[in-house]
Amino acid sequence: MMLRLLLLFCALPVLPAGAGSGGERPAPQQPVAPKATFRADVSEVRVDVQVLDGKKIITGLGPADFQITDEGQPQTLLRFGEEAEPVALVILIDVSGSMKKYARQLASTAQSALQHLKPQDRVSVMVFSRGTELLSEFSSSLEEVAREIEVGVEQHRLPSGTAIYNSVLEASRLLATDKDKNLASRRAVLILTDNASLNYQITEAQVLRELWGVDAVLNALVTDSAERPKLVRPGAYRNPDFVPTDIFKLADQTGGEAYQVDRADRAFPQIMERLRSRYTVIYRPPPAPPGVLRSIKVELSPAARRRYPGARIRTRAGYYTAE
Repeated sequence: MMLRLLLLFCALPVLPAGAGSGGERPAPQQPVAPKATFRADVSEVRVDVQVLDGKKIITGLGPADFQITDEGQPQTLLRFGEEAEPVALVILIDVSGSMKKYARQLASTAQSALQHLKPQDRVSVMVFSRGTELLSEFSSSLEEVAREIEVGVEQHRLPSGTAIYNSVLEASRLLATDKDKNLASRRAVLILTDNASLNYQITEAQVLRELWGVDAVLNALVTDSAERPKLVRPGAYRNPDFVPTDIFKLADQTGGEAYQVDRADRAFPQIMERLRSRYTVIYRPPPAPPGVLRSIKVELSPAARRRYPGARIRTRAGYYTAE
């Protein structure tokens, strides 16, 4: 039975027009109450890796083809996985007014797009605008998930506005509380959005910390009209309580991809196919104080680099040590 969980936010004073999605006034949100961040086994760091040569995904690599450093220190791989590992995926769909067309396009191709997943994979679906609604818990029934997307896009009852960072936080926390999280070796979020919102008292660093805390890669389908936040002019005032959205940076910092598309129905199957074409490298982190940010760098070995001189690697930029 479809689960309906509606998270609503109290109204705050209206901001000037044009600051929100599609020229709308953004709907401010109340601060999200602090929640405990899920931590995987603190004795290991799990890193999803994608290797590209131009637009082509490089498959067939092995553990000897990778080198990883933690704060510049070379690390020894404990385990290595390929695309056969099961995935827990949250599909996060922006159903605000400016996104209606794209949400319907995505829903129309859900059945075919989900066929790129494997029987052991599990998918949950959420829609959002000013609030976030959970359409389905994690399920391996991909036909049921596709129906939830198709029905949910048309029947959502959410207030106007767009709360992108809050929705990503809710998706990562759903992954954290997944009752069957041990069944999934990899975790991912796929968001459809126009990147247009202001986030009230939720920073980019907070969102990254939550995504890194559950080892989740964020991939994004972003409308072709979307833009990155503009730099603030020297001396210009910006309310520190409101942060512009940069879904492109979140994808990059978690090792994912952000596609700008004019047709979500064409791009959805492609990104689902690429979602599974990744490697997993696992290592034991060096001793470090609790709660500190540590950087990660993954490279191809010299031998692999000779075979693929133009290769690019996508992986998350770091992690926080357990507190």
